[in-house]
Amino acid sequence: MKIWKQTGWLVFVFFTVILAYQWHAAGKGGAKPEQELQITIEAERQIAVVTYQYPVLSPGVYKIDFPPGAGDVSCAYEEDGCRLVDGQQLNLEETASVHLTYTVKIPENKQWDNWHLVVHKNGSPVQSSFTLKILDAAGSERNWAAPVRKPADIELDRIHFHRFKFGKEYPLYVTRGMEEWTYEDSTVLLSDKNNWLEEDRESFKEILDLYGPAVVRTGTKSLKVKDGYWQVPGKDDDALRMELLKRKLTSLSSEQDGNTIERAVGLIGAENRDGLSKAARDLLEQKIVRSEAPADLASFLDRSLYEITGMKTSYFRKGEKELYFVLKHEPVPAVVYQGEPYYPVKELAQQRGYSLVSVGKGQIRILTPDGEYVFYENEPIFIFNEEDFGIAEGALKQFGETFYMKKRYVDDLFGAFQKNRAARITGSPAFLDHAR
Repeated sequence: MKIWKQTGWLVFVFFTVILAYQWHAAGKGGAKPEQELQITIEAERQIAVVTYQYPVLSPGVYKIDFPPGAGDVSCAYEEDGCRLVDGQQLNLEETASVHLTYTVKIPENKQWDNWHLVVHKNGSPVQSSFTLKILDAAGSERNWAAPVRKPADIELDRIHFHRFKFGKEYPLYVTRGMEEWTYEDSTVLLSDKNNWLEEDRESFKEILDLYGPAVVRTGTKSLKVKDGYWQVPGKDDDALRMELLKRKLTSLSSEQDGNTIERAVGLIGAENRDGLSKAARDLLEQKIVRSEAPADLASFLDRSLYEITGMKTSYFRKGEKELYFVLKHEPVPAVVYQGEPYYPVKELAQQRGYSLVSVGKGQIRILTPDGEYVFYENEPIFIFNEEDFGIAEGALKQFGETFYMKKRYVDDLFGAFQKNRAARITGSPAFLDHAR
């Protein structure tokens, strides 16, 4: 009998604990129900009726932030109406399906990003993936576009479905009478469909592949990039690409290094500059877009250039004025500038036993057994023996404190890359044939 009493007591305690746990869980709303939010926008002339349907909301106090200008607010759960305290608080006593409905004015020909409402519980937004259904029964001739529109979406006569990922609320774009074409998850609104060539489309597709998804409106007067909505003057894809790249670089830089960012944008945006091919610029842009925030943006960019070209550079870290790559496998230290090798004049002169004198800024004098030469950094000529002159396009460049000479002139003047110097028995380098 004593054993039976003890056993009964243990069973009583066990069930009491289970009931207490269940009561506690119920008081906290239990496990978080999975949300499958359905949103419907029904367009009626200039007014939209917006309905949010939460299939499952657990008991609790909810704060509702309606969009600016919302009117005719109503609330219902299950089959009954419900009351909003002070127009924005919902006290839910049991788990239920909740409908929130309101009206809001539809804008004309612009991005529409103020139609959302946000539901909060315990200070945190109740987020979920959602399907947006747009009904335009009035036939207002509007196009409704949204980023992340997928090929599987259903489009019926004046009914559009847009499926959005978890926690993402993208803007809609409402327009009248514009042509559009879709590319994967993006929509491009064309100002003049007949004026678009296939290469125009391909160019925008490249940008969308790298930076999308988005709604892109072309043919505007100004450039605007915001929240998945890109506004582009005419068909200026290069301006759009550079703006997107600048924003990406800014987001990567914790120190907001404006000079480094501008130089990176300029380097990638240049048509033919500094010997960096289009393929190399494209690879650098891809590295930037796909990277996470580096500890040092300038070092990251220099390292990326090295990985792409195989040549070292200090263009970003040291703040050099011009991009050049360091070649360490050459007999003497060399650099590549705008795709052409340059070699240090001082070292070559010492190897040949020539005298080298710096005369003023950006100017050097070389004394050789053949005569005296004067080269200028920013002049396309050289002087020989103070009387004759010849053409030497970009022969001299100064990087840091060192003067470098282009390979084609090094070959003639120093013979550093020629085994046979018979051509120079006249006492003048071959390029002096042009001297006058």
